[in-house]
This record gives sequence, C-alpha cells and structure tokens, in this order.
Amino acid sequence: MVLVAIAALVTGVSVWFQKFPPSSATGDPSTDDATAMPASPPPPGALAQTPGGCIAGTGSVGAKSFLEAAAKAPHTTTGAVEVAGAYQRWGARSPWPTVAESEQVVKALAAPEADASITGLPKRMATLNAEGSIGDARLTLSDGRYIVESAARDDVVVSTAGTVIQNGQPVPDRAQTNTFTLTWKSGRWMLVSAHPTRSTEDLFTNGARFAGGC
Repeated sequence: MVLVAIAALVTGVSVWFQKFPPSSATGDPSTDDATAMPASPPPPGALAQTPGGCIAGTGSVGAKSFLEAAAKAPHTTTGAVEVAGAYQRWGARSPWPTVAESEQVVKALAAPEADASITGLPKRMATLNAEGSIGDARLTLSDGRYIVESAARDDVVVSTAGTVIQNGQPVPDRAQTNTFTLTWKSGRWMLVSAHPTRSTEDLFTNGARFAGGC
C-alpha cells in the first residue's frame, strides 16, 4: 500500500513502480544500443558514448545537483538522455522534492512550449507533500534502460526506465518509466513534456543500458 501512494506522481515524473522484474532483462549493452537508436541518422556526435546514469551524483538527487548536471550536459543526444534520466531520479524520490525545489527546476528547465506535465510539477508536489512522504525511496539507473524514440540536432524524444530502492534495499519487481521530449534552447536541454508511452517490459527487454548508474 505504501508503494501505491507514489502513483499520484504519474504525469510529469513517471509511471511509478510498475511491476516487472528487471533481472529478467536480457541482451548485451552493445546490441541494445543498436536497438535504441532512432531510425533516421542521429545528429553529429549523437550517442558518441553511452549515456551515464550518475551525472547528478549518487543517492537521492536534489534540485541543486540536478540543475548543475543539466547545465553541463552536452548538445548531443547523449546529453539529452542523461538530462532525462537525471530528471527522473530527481522527481522520483521520497521524501518528495519541495515545492520550492520544483519551482526552481521548472523555472530553469521548462521550455517555453512545455505542457502541464512539466509546468504543473510544483502543484503536484504540493499535493504529495501535504499527503506526507512514504519514507526513504529513490530511483536508481544502475539497471536502467533507455530508448531514443527520435533525435534531431535540437530535439530529442527518449524513453527511460529505472528501478526502485526503498529503505536502502532494492525492490526487485518494481520499476518506473517515462517518455521525455527535450529541446535545446538557451544553451541547455530543456523539458517539453513527460508522458509514459512504453511499458516497463518493453523498455527492459529492448532498451539500452545506462553506463554505470546511481
């Protein structure tokens, strides 16, 4: 019942804790990378290296570490994937991000054309904080996956999935997914939308692995 409470986050952060055993995912990362590439040619330098899952640091991710990491992300598809993964880790944690944190993130990284899945984040976090946290929980990308849905030089759509750690222990049959649209504006990757479009089974079966993961 405690885990169910996180479903309130859904739009703008992810579908939380869908039941799927990550340990059943198969395939080596090099093969998965080919699957994850868009059908059209990627922009110059895209996926020159495997996106990392630790750009915002280890453990729970705060707004400061997330925004610092996002500001340094390169203008490549790899950079966009890393920002999406870091955003997912930041939002999917308990105790929940504060309203002030959420406003800070939206102000810095919401694209001008962002929809309510991004701009409405402070309101959703206010609701969750009023209801209370579910204890110590966070998302890890150590067994995370991603699929680049489409990529142009300044626009990337990527689906990501991570697994759950609660009270310091992995929850082996719980995962979280979302599909992010990002655009390059003002010298950084900014968020346009976040709507889940793929099942956890799809992502863990067909997605490429993040390098490392925290």
